Amino acid sequence: MFDENNPPVPVAVERKVLEKHVEKRLVHLMKKLGGECYKWSSQNVRGVPDRICVFPDGTVYFVELKRDRSGRLSKLQQRFIDRMRQLKMDRVVVLYGMDQVEDWVQAKGWLHAQTG
Repeated sequence: MFDENNPPVPVAVERKVLEKHVEKRLVHLMKKLGGECYKWSSQNVRGVPDRICVFPDGTVYFVELKRDRSGRLSKLQQRFIDRMRQLKMDRVVVLYGMDQVEDWVQAKGWLHAQTG
């Protein structure tokens, strides 16, 4: 029964972080620092990373995103990463969750402690 003098307390609902939220954060941070973060999809090659990140100095990274540590690479994604490494492309990264996205961008030296 509803009591006006004692209203129910709202229950905080924990929102599940989805990969698209992690992706949106990466795009935001890249744009904030003056870089670009292109969505990548290939019609003829499966397993390509989610994003191509271009930093203001011209450095380019292939970035595969997972919503958190429970995310796993598919066999095709792992095959793509392995092939890039065979070709001496060392700028392929897999980032797991919001914290790793922020840490990675900061580690590149482009973002200060305040990321907005």
